[in-house]
Amino acid sequence: MTRPTFLALAATNSAQGGVTGAAIGTEVVLDILLPYCRIELIELKTNGLGNLAAVTPLERLRSAVGATIMSVDLLTRLAMRGLQRAKVDYVYFLPAASKMGMMRNAVTVFVIRQLFRNAALVFHIRNGNYFASMTGLMAYLHRYVNKQANNILVLSPSLLPEDPAACGFDLQKVCILPNTIDAALIPQQVPVKPSPPRPLKVLYLSNFIKEKGYLALLEAGEILCQRGMGDQFSFTFRGKWLSAEDRCAFENRAAELSVHGLNVDIGDTVVERCEVQRLHSQHHIFCLPTCYAAEAQPRSILEAMANGCAIVATRYRSIPDQVKSGETGFLIDGQDPHRLADTLQECARADIAGMGQAGAELFQQDFSPQSIKSQLLEALSLQGPMDADLSRGADV
Repeated sequence: MTRPTFLALAATNSAQGGVTGAAIGTEVVLDILLPYCRIELIELKTNGLGNLAAVTPLERLRSAVGATIMSVDLLTRLAMRGLQRAKVDYVYFLPAASKMGMMRNAVTVFVIRQLFRNAALVFHIRNGNYFASMTGLMAYLHRYVNKQANNILVLSPSLLPEDPAACGFDLQKVCILPNTIDAALIPQQVPVKPSPPRPLKVLYLSNFIKEKGYLALLEAGEILCQRGMGDQFSFTFRGKWLSAEDRCAFENRAAELSVHGLNVDIGDTVVERCEVQRLHSQHHIFCLPTCYAAEAQPRSILEAMANGCAIVATRYRSIPDQVKSGETGFLIDGQDPHRLADTLQECARADIAGMGQAGAELFQQDFSPQSIKSQLLEALSLQGPMDADLSRGADV
């Protein structure tokens, strides 16, 4: 039996660019499909966090020029693959949500439809703001792009638009496919953590973007110190900084808390997956009070759940699918530092170890690679040679 060809247009992790959640998600999908498809990859280059760090007009211009060059490069390589005339059965694409991304989506989809007319176009929507309200040209491009898809993979029903038809969406093409994580982050045995712990170790592991909530967490630490509870907690921050100035200002604020007994450990991006797992195993709580526009279903929360961390996060986008408040952690509304401090105080009184174990069980049930694999194969109507042989044997 000939395996179908699966052409993926996606970013990948690299030693230079570091590890990103989006690239990990793509790698997990391709690993699942490898026994069932012949995988081809056209690597999609990205600006990373460059567009977020762009403040001055010149920096914004450089970011826009860089994005344009990357788009032209992608379309050139896509055209070269199309000219080979070799059959492609699936084209896998992660549509962007920005205005420039929407224009690139439209051009890319148009080219795909001209070059690979018989291929099934598979969208994997991982941006939480992909379905944001649009008007004018952007709304038109959005509808055009969405109508071209054969399969639309969405992380959660809560991320779908209120009026799918207005966005060009056919719900019959939609498959709900939650995020999962790579096997390197799944322990053979969930770490056992003492309860009640002293101090309560809290981990923030994400990019240092204000909307991700790292400043709100530090302010919550300041409030805990004002309440005389600083020595009951220990905070660890890891991630990618947008600027050296941001880091310096943050470190200066954090240093003042040590006087009140609150230890604050600040570092950079964690590249090695074994180090990510080690951090989770050493902490009781993973905290992500995010309201980031592109947030959808944070993979970092799943990584923490798999390793037995209780979760403190915002009731935002599809995070309530991941965190059962009062059972596997706590959800708060918004980035209010006082509310966050209150929640951390409640964690100090709760069965945090039990919540972490419950979260690990929820991960295995709803978000493990095994559970996602069957849903993905069903969505794409795929079966491998072994599955086909078994089916023929059953028919006989």
